Amino acid sequence: MKINKSTKHPPGEGNLSWQDMAAGSVMKETTLEADCKEWLTHNGCVIVQTHSGYRKPAACGTPDLIGCTRAGRAIVVETKKPGRKASPNQEWTLSRFRERNAIVIVPRSLDELMAEYAKQTESGWDAK
Repeated sequence: MKINKSTKHPPGEGNLSWQDMAAGSVMKETTLEADCKEWLTHNGCVIVQTHSGYRKPAACGTPDLIGCTRAGRAIVVETKKPGRKASPNQEWTLSRFRERNAIVIVPRSLDELMAEYAKQTESGWDAK
């Protein structure tokens, strides 16, 4: 991975340093997004990628993945690199989904997605 070492993110703002990136410890958000979609689909969810991001226009704040579980409960996923946070527009959109009892997950790894999915569906409301 080629890194421009003169471009260093300000510390303490949720950004990863170029040292972290050069060490290869960062998974691309697109890779995580694909892994999350595959896992959710394998576990009975219907998931649509919104194709938001660079060169993929979508409404500002639109989550990366939107769908529903086998039981019909809405699920939205906003993938992030480790150390990154959802933008204010994304947080606003996610809060609207939370208010309506959707499963809302902002994972930084596939393990985090699986753990949060289990936590939010453990009540039985969303049993398969």
